[in-house]
Amino acid sequence: MDRVVFVIPSYEIGGAQRVLLTLLGNVDRTRIAPELVVFDATGGLLPQVPDDVPVHDLGRPRLRAAIPSLFNTLRRLRPDTVFSTLGYVNLAILAMRPFLGFRPRVIIPESNPPSDSLPSLPYSGIISAAYRMLYRRSDHVICQSE
Repeated sequence: MDRVVFVIPSYEIGGAQRVLLTLLGNVDRTRIAPELVVFDATGGLLPQVPDDVPVHDLGRPRLRAAIPSLFNTLRRLRPDTVFSTLGYVNLAILAMRPFLGFRPRVIIPESNPPSDSLPSLPYSGIISAAYRMLYRRSDHVICQSE
């Protein structure tokens, strides 16, 4: 059975969070042992977390504060697969993977083309370079299309 850790920033109501929690509630428990890592366990989607899923609350609402705890939690759990949400979380997980001491599969969904959102971000050049460099290191990128 594969141990899969799903990573989410919070239970705030948003499309990526809703998709991840729906997926988490519907994975085949005979093949996958899901666990959830959440940076800050607050928000309106909390009731959608399945009761049978272990939750690891990092107690850190921002990614920059959560990185050390996320790194240590992944090292401790040693999952077979990490499934992330949101581009900035994907980048952080891909950047830390070589330092974990083991090599989990990393699956990242990308709901929107980064080229749509990057130009409006501060440091867009650095973030764009990080996407180009790190996304190719993922095992799978899931993209939505019509």
